[in-house]
Amino acid sequence: MEMRYRYSSMNYEIVFGSMRMLEKNRSKAYWIEMFEFMYDLGITEHHVSIEYESYNFYLEVLKVFQSNNPTKTLSHICKLAEPSFNSIEFSKERLQSKCLKYSEDLNSRNLCIQWMSRFNINDSESRLTHLGDFCEDLNKEIFELKENRIINEFLVFPYSLLELDVYHDQKLLSHSDGYIVYCNLNEKKYGERLKNFSSRNNTAIRPFHGKKSIENYTINDNLDFIVGLNSFNRIITSFSNKNQVNEVLRKIH
Repeated sequence: MEMRYRYSSMNYEIVFGSMRMLEKNRSKAYWIEMFEFMYDLGITEHHVSIEYESYNFYLEVLKVFQSNNPTKTLSHICKLAEPSFNSIEFSKERLQSKCLKYSEDLNSRNLCIQWMSRFNINDSESRLTHLGDFCEDLNKEIFELKENRIINEFLVFPYSLLELDVYHDQKLLSHSDGYIVYCNLNEKKYGERLKNFSSRNNTAIRPFHGKKSIENYTINDNLDFIVGLNSFNRIITSFSNKNQVNEVLRKIH
């Protein structure tokens, strides 16, 4: 039976963030064992990004894990920008191609997309105008991707509070499923804003601010803050050893 870790009376899923797998000199065999250890403790979803150097190494580990454990199925949250820095206009063909690439690489259609637009990320006014121009087409494409079973979930990553409010208040992406935002004691604003929204189908990323938020606060302090908001059902964090896994799960349990 799959184990679920609980905080109070609410379910929180811990997701393994794979982007930092190369920060320490760990072997492929080490990570295969870590994947199995995490899976057996209920961590069955991984966060991946094709933009990171760690992605190809992750795929090598995943392939062996899947071969060794044919009955153990992982799901994935996949970081995807469309349009990205080098593009001006949204392209549904590029979006679909990027989703299919993840599906092929991961040998899965059990995908959640972490979507963002990188159009003029430092110019809020032009970004908001741009969002209004293409979100209708994007919304239709989200529906089609789900209907064709290429993905099963779509989360929106906003670059500002104003952007988050526009997505939510104007219901720009009605076929999306929630938001994925930074949340820790150094970066409170998104989680606190989500408290005002009715859905908890949101994901907290960077819960320890890349260790910056445990310079002045403990791991428990940050997790208490995130859980206390009652805004999320997932928390993404990286691990490099079993003790770190156990420490987080003990707190969420």
